[in-house]
Amino acid sequence: MSNTVIVDDRSAQITYSSTPGWFSTGTFPDWNKTSMQPRSEGASFEMTFQGTSVEVLGVLHSPGGDPGTPSIPVVSSFSIDGGAVTNFTGPSSLKQATFFNSFYTASNLDPAKSHTLKWTQANNGTIFLDAIIYETSSAFSPQTDTNYIVDQGDPRVQYEGSWIDLDSDQVFKGRLKFGRKYGDTMSFKFNGSAIAVYGNLDPLGIANTEGNIPTSSTIVTYTVDSGGPMKAAYPIPTSVVYGEQLFLYNDLPSNQEHTFTMKLENNQPIYVDYLIVSPVGGGIARKSDLFANAQQQAISGSTTGLTGAPTSSSSSGGGSSPNVGAIAGGVIGGVGFVALCMLAFLLLRNRRKTRSGEAGATVSSSDELDLFTRAPSFEPASFGNGAVDPYFAGSQHGRSTAGTTSSKFSRARSIFREPPPYHMRSE
Repeated sequence: MSNTVIVDDRSAQITYSSTPGWFSTGTFPDWNKTSMQPRSEGASFEMTFQGTSVEVLGVLHSPGGDPGTPSIPVVSSFSIDGGAVTNFTGPSSLKQATFFNSFYTASNLDPAKSHTLKWTQANNGTIFLDAIIYETSSAFSPQTDTNYIVDQGDPRVQYEGSWIDLDSDQVFKGRLKFGRKYGDTMSFKFNGSAIAVYGNLDPLGIANTEGNIPTSSTIVTYTVDSGGPMKAAYPIPTSVVYGEQLFLYNDLPSNQEHTFTMKLENNQPIYVDYLIVSPVGGGIARKSDLFANAQQQAISGSTTGLTGAPTSSSSSGGGSSPNVGAIAGGVIGGVGFVALCMLAFLLLRNRRKTRSGEAGATVSSSDELDLFTRAPSFEPASFGNGAVDPYFAGSQHGRSTAGTTSSKFSRARSIFREPPPYHMRSE
């Protein structure tokens, strides 16, 4: 089965023209929060890859873009291996930025050959390169970017429980998986040396309409193969967090199949966007301290709110687990030390009372809340006559939206907070 490789706009695999050059830009919905903007007509880039198909993703702004930019629809030209040129023409009217638009696709490429993708800017319109994805028929890509991406909707990713699909134009391929109930489980089998899970955390979002607004930390256990479960407790963020590295595991044997499992341990929400797999020994970089902090939150005991967890019929005092002290006391009592057995019994009873009292404690705040930032909001986007409906990876483009409003964009954007209306540019 083929795998999808995603190449960020800052990758060394892409060679940009120097004259005319490119601006470095970026904001939070962008892949890796970065993008590149052609400075003027004639700016270009090339990327060499080996795969069966390729797609260019990016950001569209209003034709006027920043103040002083000519108000003209953008035109960009694309080609593969020096062949026929395909032009992309942007919308003639667009009030706000749209993300993960597909500018160009090419398929049915020879998997045994290297191919060269070229983008040439045909006018001075406003457009941004965000990322390039391509399909490789091998187990891994021999290119600079060896890690591959697995979308949450990939058929190899299996779900059990009450997961639902959510549309959003601010995530990879325009869709998330939303877990919300105790026991919701995701599993994935892969060959590789590392795996990471990326997704969103949200204080309200769609959870508000489902009647389960988060009230405590979202608690998740992860397992890889037969290893012990790794528990993480993610505190309620102050605002939506996009594309965060929820889980990271490196140093796996790369020459065998692995099984990854993610299980929700309470009735608090979590959103899965995609997984990253490293097929060789390079591993996956640690993007933030979110997962490490969430593990410490779980270890510290601030993991209350397990409202969905069933209580064991063999336990009492709030569902505490069998106590080692009680077992030891029984063994000692079996050989005649009745006094020590009674002492162990009293200690066990006191411990259960203490744990029962702690079960209703409120989750304490965490320093990781500093990771969460809020971006400015904006009014709903609309499209004027003759606009081209922006579309997501894998969708069909070029549909006329004359006299209409993009229903996909309007519906998707209401789930999470809105992106900023334009990029911050650095020279």
